[in-house]
Amino acid sequence: MIKMTTQAVAISAVALFTMQIAQAKDIVVGQSTALTGVLASSGVPMRLGAQVYFDMVNAAGGVNGNHIRFISLDDAYKVDQTIKNVNALIDKDVVALVGGTGTSNNEALLREKILANANLAVVGPRTGASSLRVPYTPYFFHLRVSYAQEVNKAIEHYVSIGFKKIGIVYQDDAFGTDALAAAKFALKQAGIEPAFLSTYERNTTKVEASVKIALAAQTQAILLLTTGGPTAAFVKLFREAGGSSQLMALSINDPNSIIQSIGIKNAHGLSITTVFPSPTRYDYPVIKEYQTTLKKFGPAEAQPTLASLEGYLAAKVLVEGLKKAGANPTREKVLQALEGLSNKDLGGFRVNFGPNIRAGSNYVDISIISKNGAVLR
Repeated sequence: MIKMTTQAVAISAVALFTMQIAQAKDIVVGQSTALTGVLASSGVPMRLGAQVYFDMVNAAGGVNGNHIRFISLDDAYKVDQTIKNVNALIDKDVVALVGGTGTSNNEALLREKILANANLAVVGPRTGASSLRVPYTPYFFHLRVSYAQEVNKAIEHYVSIGFKKIGIVYQDDAFGTDALAAAKFALKQAGIEPAFLSTYERNTTKVEASVKIALAAQTQAILLLTTGGPTAAFVKLFREAGGSSQLMALSINDPNSIIQSIGIKNAHGLSITTVFPSPTRYDYPVIKEYQTTLKKFGPAEAQPTLASLEGYLAAKVLVEGLKKAGANPTREKVLQALEGLSNKDLGGFRVNFGPNIRAGSNYVDISIISKNGAVLR
């Protein structure tokens, strides 16, 4: 029997520790989103939500012994910059992307075959565009419903209370025209023609012309197929000019950011379709978890918002995929693992993926901003 000296035991222990360190590696996860510009109000909190979840996972030991390194790059909602950012992230060996913003931005990743060539999954893209769902593409794992489902919910609500004079303001790009087509179809099904249509340019907050048209139309309601900054600008100008129509925007807009931008008085009464539970829904275990994590790992001033919750959920889904992908995850393994998340309970909020299934959730509701600035269901 061979006896080891104390020195030999120590050397062996150091060698084993060194080997374990060598085997462990960072799992690189990427994101390209709007951290500046008109959609920064949703891009920044969404990054925060993902970051605090990854920080929590790393603090608990990582995934299969590996830590997650999260690289988030600013594209300012500009398509060309999104392409540059994602190519740069691919060069850094990312295994997946999480929570990118913008319909046109994500469409470009498909059109340029960037995702296909890299076999790269995108978890929780912040868009409900039909073009990213039909025809089927394996790379986008959607946590939010389609814009068509959101628009149907909004029109259904207005019709149920007897509204027939409904105007539409839409952004002049892929997002706006996709949502507009859905709105026209939903209105037609209800036997209603749009009271007016008005548009504005992408990546600008110059909505004065649309406000003028809306004021003149004097409709019962206006459906805002608009984003972040332009939505806030329209609501503020419309209300300050005496506009009294009911206003409803889609979930791409973060209500807390709008309140912060234009004040409670102007934001009061704005309805927004929601595709996730309220960040104050304590009957959802995942909401309690999110709030605890945000408080522990986020900045002191961080408050729960729908946008940061969305980032948190996207990160949580990706980590579930990483766990299934094993100790040495590759892009291919991660994509396959995500596809295997069938009816996965994240804590009251379920996602369901599978072969040829990428629409993970059917949750859609309507919230409204109260006179006190609370976001109510």
